[in-house]
Order: sequence, then structure tokens, then C-alpha cells
Amino acid sequence: MQVLFSPSGVVMLKVGESLANKLCAPCGNFNGNVSDDLRLPSGKIVGSIAEVIDAWKARNFLGCHASNIVRADLEAPLVPAH
Repeated sequence: MQVLFSPSGVVMLKVGESLANKLCAPCGNFNGNVSDDLRLPSGKIVGSIAEVIDAWKARNFLGCHASNIVRADLEAPLVPAH
């Protein structure tokens, strides 16, 4: 697994195929099926990435939240990459 940071602030997570169906949280489960990526720790599938981020974030970090502007982008429907 690699976490890449660009100078412009973009963060990219690269994972190998050996992690398929073994990931969770806002990155999805990496199984190629976007319909089951937005899963809460409880296992419930939701329709908002913002809800997933809120559910998985570490609770002991103050100020760790999505702003209203970012939240609007996060709550947009997922579109599968082609």
C-alpha cells in the first residue's frame, strides 16, 4: 500500500490486488464494485461519502471534519471510473 501526496494537496492511495475485499472506510473495499464501497463500521451501506468519513474518523482528533463546501462535493453521487 502506498499513500502519495502531491504538492497541490491531492492524496492518492495505491493498493495491490492482494488487498481486494480487505479494505474499508472511505477508500471502499477495493473489490471493483462501487455499489458496496460506502460501508459504515456497522456494515450498513449508505449513499454519502461524507457519512462514511464521519463514521470512520478517529474521534480523538479535534477539528477533523469536512467543511460545508467540501461536504457538498463529498455527498455527490459516486460515478464509476471508466
